[in-house]
Amino acid sequence: QTWWKQRKDFIPLLAQSALGRIQQGSFDKLRMISALQEALTTRAVQLWLADPAVAQAVAKLGWDGGLKLPATGDFLAVVDTNFGYNKVDAVLERSVQYQVEWPQGPAQPGVATVALTYRHPYERPNYVCDQTPHYEETYEEMMVRCYYDYVRVFAPAGSELLASGGLLQGTASSQRGEGGAQLFSGYFILTPGTQNTVVFQYRLPPTIQPAGY
Repeated sequence: QTWWKQRKDFIPLLAQSALGRIQQGSFDKLRMISALQEALTTRAVQLWLADPAVAQAVAKLGWDGGLKLPATGDFLAVVDTNFGYNKVDAVLERSVQYQVEWPQGPAQPGVATVALTYRHPYERPNYVCDQTPHYEETYEEMMVRCYYDYVRVFAPAGSELLASGGLLQGTASSQRGEGGAQLFSGYFILTPGTQNTVVFQYRLPPTIQPAGY
């Protein structure tokens, strides 16, 4: 039970080695700039700064991790947060299905349906979910735990939640989200070896029309 005390020891060693190479100039500057640019663009690296002026400049470049909403049209952003203090995200399988229909004709608002399917591929018979933070013998064992997910769906401003499913009772909610988007959210627990589908159905604002969708 001592391995976890050394599990992060590689981080300062790696940082010292990288910093040493940078200080000595023993690296390919163009390759590093390219790698850094790619990391920032794909949001593998996100920046937060206390200086408002610099933070604003970083935000304009899209490097702050903020939600960037399109000026017009439809969009969908799904965010999962695991509150399980475990490593289930490493093995969890996800899929997203998104469908938009105009059941009452193009003159009426469209209806969007988001189906989010989560599958835990590993079984653990007779396992009892335990949300308290604790370590096991290996990281692999920590992957075969329950998945405690707070799921959020960001939709165009003015969207109206019609129905939801696959969530714990009383956890589904609708509220104003980041950047003025409409935020639908809820909570569920997925046990090892099982599958769950979360559904949000909502009415889109009338400004989103089928023509040119």
